[in-house]
Amino acid sequence: MPVVTALRAGPRGQVEVHLDGAPWRTLPGAAVAAAGLSVGNVVDRETARRLRRELVRARVVSSIGTALARRDRSRQGLRAELDRRGLRPAELEVALETATDLGLVDDDRFAASTAARLAAKGQGDVAILFELERQGVSGETARAAVAALAPERERAAAIASRVSGDPRRLAALLGRRGFDPDVIEAVVAGLDAS
Repeated sequence: MPVVTALRAGPRGQVEVHLDGAPWRTLPGAAVAAAGLSVGNVVDRETARRLRRELVRARVVSSIGTALARRDRSRQGLRAELDRRGLRPAELEVALETATDLGLVDDDRFAASTAARLAAKGQGDVAILFELERQGVSGETARAAVAALAPERERAAAIASRVSGDPRRLAALLGRRGFDPDVIEAVVAGLDAS
């Protein structure tokens, strides 16, 4: 059985592993450490299995980090992104469990922050619900996130206060932004009354 004869640090946290005096592979340092490889260790079947599990874990963690580096995602959104990046089904499940356990993916948090961001951009409840469900958030979670926002009528009135002119243009604008027809009617009627 091969014996680990050297472990040499490489760039970006990689470790060059030498077996029986010859370079074998360059691996993530975290996987080498977690597998318990050290100089003098025999690489038996159990060590090879442990190393393989740790390499899968390192690939999964790297993929999660890359997928979440620029923006938060729903669990379903993370699944789609990791699938697009080529993770195998078993790795995908490990990735989702790992991301959930570490608190990196949380549909409630994602829904609340996305709903708040869209509301701040002037979107109505219908548009926000549509976008959350498109991103893979359950209907119940999406509705709870929207319910936590300022009332839709207040948000529509704030937009109306910044837009002057024809009430029909305002109604069309609010409609395009996904506001409820009853809210649009009430806000436009309020303009006509003033």
